Amino acid sequence: MTLPILNVGMNIVFPCLTDRTRRCSRTTALRACVACWVVSVLQWLALCSATRPNIIIFQPDDYPFYWDDAPPPSTSGTPYEDYYLRRDDTPNLDTIRSEGVVFTRAYAASAMCAPSRFSVLTGRYPSRSIYGQGKTLDELASSKMTDVAVPKFKMDDDFDENANLATYLRAEGYTTGTVGKWHTSYEGTKKFGVWEYDNYETQTQKAKDTGMDYVDGFYIANMDNYNDLEFSHNQEWITANGLAFIEQAAADEQPFFLYFNPTLPHAPDVSKALLNFSIRATPAGLLSADAVSNMPNRSSVISRAGGYADMDDRSIAAVQVDDTVGALYAKLDELGILDDTIIVFIMDHGVLGKSTLYETGARIAMFARYPNGGDAWKAGTRYHNVVSNIDLAPTMLHLATGVVPNSSLPIDGRSFMDMSLYTSEAEARLLDKRAVFVELAKDRTVITQELKYFGIGKFRLQGLQLECSPEKRRA
Repeated sequence: MTLPILNVGMNIVFPCLTDRTRRCSRTTALRACVACWVVSVLQWLALCSATRPNIIIFQPDDYPFYWDDAPPPSTSGTPYEDYYLRRDDTPNLDTIRSEGVVFTRAYAASAMCAPSRFSVLTGRYPSRSIYGQGKTLDELASSKMTDVAVPKFKMDDDFDENANLATYLRAEGYTTGTVGKWHTSYEGTKKFGVWEYDNYETQTQKAKDTGMDYVDGFYIANMDNYNDLEFSHNQEWITANGLAFIEQAAADEQPFFLYFNPTLPHAPDVSKALLNFSIRATPAGLLSADAVSNMPNRSSVISRAGGYADMDDRSIAAVQVDDTVGALYAKLDELGILDDTIIVFIMDHGVLGKSTLYETGARIAMFARYPNGGDAWKAGTRYHNVVSNIDLAPTMLHLATGVVPNSSLPIDGRSFMDMSLYTSEAEARLLDKRAVFVELAKDRTVITQELKYFGIGKFRLQGLQLECSPEKRRA
């Protein structure tokens, strides 16, 4: 954010009361110019004096939909309640949810990891990716539609590196950082089906090139399977680095943006990671001491997830991700900045229908805690608008600057604070006219409050009616 500059040498033309435009005298022009400048400075000072929120976007990898507004499993005969966890598995996430606002009709712009994360960071649909468009044309020069697939969605081009939430916020005086899984830069070559993690500094630099000041506790991509890797999931290390970034920003009295991405519960096996790998084993090498994450130990995680007799990777991952949220919450509270921080939980995509355009692939859980944000962020509020993860970037920028993002910015999403938000489902069905896209390969779907229209390859299928109740909303 920069102080408005007064240019006293300019010629100014003002419309006069007679509706005729004439060139005013230099004295009149200067007085008017100074008056406008004073107003601009006062607005600037008012914005600077207000507490700008710290921003945490928390996005686990392949995290299931555990809450009551979830789309039910599409598998015939699968009881709704059997798929989801015991309700005591995620107490810290439930706290964020109960103390914040819930978006019950949120969608990912793509039902795959990398394209979805691209949209969170840029506010653009995946098909807008310059890198992805280039890769699509490399494969077929006559292509007229971007192929939205994981390998093609990186931010390794000049445009996407410089037009994203981190760069926008850094220009506004924020310090920016990311920990955990990245997946939006070229990973390098594969060895036996696994991305090589042989140069940690080179990998972290790729995230720094996109506007991130701090990058550590970093996984450039999926681990897929073990093979020759000497490390696996290490949520304690990721969390410790996230906490260190927050502590430093607080000490510097600087607002921060942290993109926090647990590698859990995506493959490889979470229970093996906790049981068979050292807590000091990381992509950066073997640590000299255990990372200080303020999280419960690994045996506690396994015990609370059911113990060895009922080993369930899904439950183990849910418990440890929730422990991470607990550590974050406690640290923010300890530093006295909890209510000055907006914490957004967002899935990268649905899990049961991953890599499909069905509701179980496209629809996601999204909720946010921000008590100091005013009535729009009041605890316990449920919004039923159709929204997308492309809306996060403009919303966070709006919160940081106090103004709706400039329409000249390359952003497809809309700020939540620039929408009419509906707490009544009936009102939303009647008044919410928003339509969002979900993209996958060269297939697309358009989603509104009650209709969903599919375009599969060359075929355009008839729109489907979406039932209003979550128990029936499957398509």
